[in-house]
This record gives sequence, structure tokens and C-alpha cells, in this order.
Amino acid sequence: MIYFMQRILLKTITIVGTVIAVVTGIYTIYHEAIEDRSPILNISIENSEQATRLSKINGLKATYIFKKREIKNFWTLDIRIENTSNTTIIGKGNKKNIIGDSLSLFLAHPYKLLDGSFTENNFNDVSFRSDIDTIINLRFIQWRPKERIRLRLYIEGDTSATRGPSFWMNDRQIIDGKITYEEQLKKDYKGFLPSKVKSKYALFGLGLIAIFVFAEAFVFALIYFIDHTISLFVYRIWKDKYYSDYKLKVQFLNENNVILKKYDPYNLPGEFWLQLDNIPKPKKTVNENQIYTELTLACLIAAGTVIGILWIIPLGGI
Repeated sequence: MIYFMQRILLKTITIVGTVIAVVTGIYTIYHEAIEDRSPILNISIENSEQATRLSKINGLKATYIFKKREIKNFWTLDIRIENTSNTTIIGKGNKKNIIGDSLSLFLAHPYKLLDGSFTENNFNDVSFRSDIDTIINLRFIQWRPKERIRLRLYIEGDTSATRGPSFWMNDRQIIDGKITYEEQLKKDYKGFLPSKVKSKYALFGLGLIAIFVFAEAFVFALIYFIDHTISLFVYRIWKDKYYSDYKLKVQFLNENNVILKKYDPYNLPGEFWLQLDNIPKPKKTVNENQIYTELTLACLIAAGTVIGILWIIPLGGI
């Protein structure tokens, strides 16, 4: 009965895992077939700091000078701009897919740009300049998928500003393009999962994997405990009924009791059982190797299923 329950449970887990894997595969193929090929730039504010902010202490005053110029509302801003699409953005030549000669990044009022520089440029094909103190022009030949830049910008704002500086970009500068924005003041989760999975999804997924694995381990441990208890009970009944005759006959077959000491009734070689008339071999309901194999398989299916689901979640955008 318990073995039957084991098989049913394993088959159920296998079927569920297979179905989810198939659905995930179909969704992935379907997604690839109809995938949006629009070029997409993601603008992310990774750090924003007001350098001139002082504690409210009576009598405390400070003067700030930046490049020989006094400023009262000074900010440093770290932004990342990344091509998050699967389409190359071409900035020069007959096949370019931007309208002008550059992409313009606009600084929102009432701030103006004082200076800036690259902190990361992983394709070395982009430059920027600011002819106007509210616009940054990015020039490049090709901006390939997953390539990104990071900028450290020094910004001045009116003392009347009620919020920190921000940038925006007109998506009509890119033919059929899109611009996405993200305020990411904390680092992304770094791990073995795909980079497109954001921190909260990665942690949620890892939590699900842990729950699945521990649940499977608990269920199989419970089954093993029940099965083992029943096995001991069955063996006790066999021992009370047959062990005396079993012992006498084995001693008769082997006078020095080597076999009796070496083998328990479960492991007695088959050729000896053929000589033990009318004594049935005790049945062992627990198969440890099978239990461990099924437990490992179930845990792998659970983990694989959740990782497969994680591939879908960011694409659908929960």
C-alpha cells in the first residue's frame, strides 16, 4: 500500500513537472516567434545624492565651490543607459534607425548640467557632449543588445526644487523605439539566475525552490518513516512465527553458524532459501536506494519547474 502511494506521488510530481516544462517550452517558442523587435533603451538612476545638504543646526552655514563657481544646490547623479532589446540601434550610415545624428537626453527643469564623465562604457563606441546645459547628446556607430554605459553627472538646481534631478528621452528619436525608466538605488540581485530576473523575482523564486525542496523532502521522509515502521511490524510478525524454525534449519545447513552470523533473513542468499521448506522469506517494504533516487528526482523536478516559471514571469511583467 505504501509503495503504491510512493509510485502515485512520484508519478503525480513527474506529470506536473512535465506539463509545466512543456508549457514553459511552448511559451518560450511562441515568445521568440512573436518577440517585439523594437529597439529599447532603459534609463536607470542608480544613485542620486545632494552634496550640499546640511543638517538643520542653528548657526551652521557652508559655502560650496565647484570649478571656481559658488553653487547652492549641488547634486551628483549616477545613471545607466542600456540597450535592453534584442535589436541593434544604429547611429550612423544608410541603415541607421535613429532620426538625428545623436540621441538627446534631457535634464528636467529646474536643473542644469555642470559636468560629467563615463564610469562605464562597455562598447567604447559612444561619446557624449552637452552643447546646452540641459541636454546630453549621445553619439555612436552601433549600440548592440545588452551593451550599456554609466555616467557620473554633476548637476546644479534651484534652491526651490522640491525633488531630485531626473532625465527623460524622446522615444521618437529612435525609429519604432521605446524608452523605459527605472529608479534603482540598490544593486540588482547577482546570482546564477538569468540577468533579466529582477531582485524581487529572484528572491521569490529561490524561496519557492526552497519550499518545494523541503516539502518534497518532508513528504518522502514521512513516507519513509511510515513505510519503515510497517516494515518493522511485518518483520516482527514473521520473526515471532518463523524465526525459530529458520534458525534451526540454517544451523543445520551450516554447522559453524557462519551463515547465520553473516546474513540476516533479508539478505540470506537465494540458494539457502531453496532448502528452507515451508518458511517464507520476509518481505522488506522499504527500499532505501529507491527512496533516495525518487527524492532526488522530485527535488530536481521542483527546482527546474520553478526556474522555468521564473523565465516567464519577467517576460509577462507581473
